[in-house]
Amino acid sequence: MATTVTRWNPWQELEAFRREVDGLFRSGETGRRSGGPAWNVYRSEEGVVLTSELPGYDPDAFEVESKRDALTIRGRRVEPTGDDDRFLRRERRDREFEQTLKLPFVPDTEKTEAEYRHGILTLKLWRSPAEQPRKIAVKTV
Repeated sequence: MATTVTRWNPWQELEAFRREVDGLFRSGETGRRSGGPAWNVYRSEEGVVLTSELPGYDPDAFEVESKRDALTIRGRRVEPTGDDDRFLRRERRDREFEQTLKLPFVPDTEKTEAEYRHGILTLKLWRSPAEQPRKIAVKTV
């Protein structure tokens, strides 16, 4: 039975840690930021549907912006308070977020839909005609 000897590299673990930290910074540009809402993204051939639970927001407090294959969503929730309010416990606070999500295609902004119902923000984005897959007929010569 043969035994294989592997040389130990003391810097290997440090290099793996560096790659992991670099990956966290790279994913922050297109993925979930800390403090931002969590999104479910469903993909179909026609486009994508994004949903997020965002209770307590005014529908006018959302701003959605599309730039090429990036979608930026902003939201702000202000909890109403009066002069005489004395909280015994306050767990819901004012909240503001801005999050950019990378899309797998460039959306058709004319067809994009946004809906806020029962505390859930739903965004429907359709592929632009230039991004739609097309079938090409093959002719015999």
